[in-house]
Amino acid sequence: LVGREIDPAAAQTMAFATIALAELLFVFSIRSTSEPAWRGAPNRALVAGVLASAAVVALIIYVPALREPFGTASLGPAELGLVAVLAALPAAAVEAAKAVRRRRGGLAEPASG
Repeated sequence: LVGREIDPAAAQTMAFATIALAELLFVFSIRSTSEPAWRGAPNRALVAGVLASAAVVALIIYVPALREPFGTASLGPAELGLVAVLAALPAAAVEAAKAVRRRRGGLAEPASG
């Protein structure tokens, strides 16, 4: 909705970037049902995949030859900042829910195997 005030193409690009980046951040939160994302065992392949995917999103937004086929518009710092904040909300909500469950003595991590 904020992007619509700027330009319809910017709104579409902001929606695309927000959804794409939200999913990329969310993957870290769902690795564990109880532990915070930052306490999980390092997974370099996951981090590399997320960084590569984020780079593709950036290329689609900022490389002129890719903007037309994907129908995106270049975003300014303010729009990009809003995208980053909105993209972090789902992961933050999951982390908050896990913290509440831990404080209440909620479910432990299920045994694997």
